[in-house]
Amino acid sequence: MKNNELEKLNINLGLQILRFVLCFWIVIIHCSKIKSCHDKYFHRGFHVPTFILLSFYFYYNVFSKRNIPKILYRFQRLLIPYILWPIIVLLVNNFLLSVFSIGQFNVILNINDIFIQFLIGLRFHPIFYFQFNLIFLSLLFTIIPFIFKSNFLTMHIYLGLISFFIHFSNINYNFFINYKREFQISLGTLVELMPIAVAGSVLCSLNILLKIKNFSFHFKLILICIIYFLFEYDIFIYQKGFFYHKVLLNILASQILFLFFGSLSFEKISNFKIIISIIINISKYTGGIYYIHLIFRDYFRKYSFFFAKGSYSVSVIIYIICYIFCFIGIKIFKNSKLKYLFI
Repeated sequence: MKNNELEKLNINLGLQILRFVLCFWIVIIHCSKIKSCHDKYFHRGFHVPTFILLSFYFYYNVFSKRNIPKILYRFQRLLIPYILWPIIVLLVNNFLLSVFSIGQFNVILNINDIFIQFLIGLRFHPIFYFQFNLIFLSLLFTIIPFIFKSNFLTMHIYLGLISFFIHFSNINYNFFINYKREFQISLGTLVELMPIAVAGSVLCSLNILLKIKNFSFHFKLILICIIYFLFEYDIFIYQKGFFYHKVLLNILASQILFLFFGSLSFEKISNFKIIISIIINISKYTGGIYYIHLIFRDYFRKYSFFFAKGSYSVSVIIYIICYIFCFIGIKIFKNSKLKYLFI
């Protein structure tokens, strides 16, 4: 596949690598016990903010042009797993617990559990708090261009500034601190992630991927140095909040990671086609792997000492199992919208 063909397909190989790195990062955090010497690196928390930035970078051209078919496609991809995976988890858990006493959880899940799960994306399948944030922000960013047709990006930037104010003034923290943890995580983080979604939109409006293609070696080296500083040292003051309260740090880190990986070039590598094939294949199904890795983790931990021990190899095995599961799911449902459960 030639470089211009990749461009037509809107594929940036560096960003594909970044997607894989971020997804595997999340699996390690959730499935392995992080060694103390690695703790500050894995728990920097740049993974979800960077996913948000990537998501809205690639969504910008859809909502800015008010492309209704592609808008509907995005919400199908977000809502189908958001609704169906919790239902699957509930049915499988209740059946296995009732018949074999080996459910994912130790209790029968009920209608109230599924209601809360759908309402805020967090009850018994907690990772969907991210999906909830993504759906809410996507809906908000979609509505604005239909209201403010010529100044929608300016309105998005105002939203980002307002969210900055709500966060740094502690309005957001003081309001949600009175609620249960699940509401703090799902609703409280909306304000913390909104500026990053705005940053992704602004970067796309500047067509930044085309501009960084010719970054010099020295510029990339500078980016590597900044990435090192971001992981090694505490930058910016601590601000009260919930999951992603270091907003300025997350904006900076997500953009630096985006610029570095987005500027990577593979054209001069002799086995270019082989490299492309490897990168595209290892970065497949990151959405599906994210959706289901906790399901496999919970069952494996309950019935296997090896998985309960939580070594780093556990994360590798769970990632591979989830990848294979998604691969099979795509093969079965490739002509159905159920394929969105796996991609």
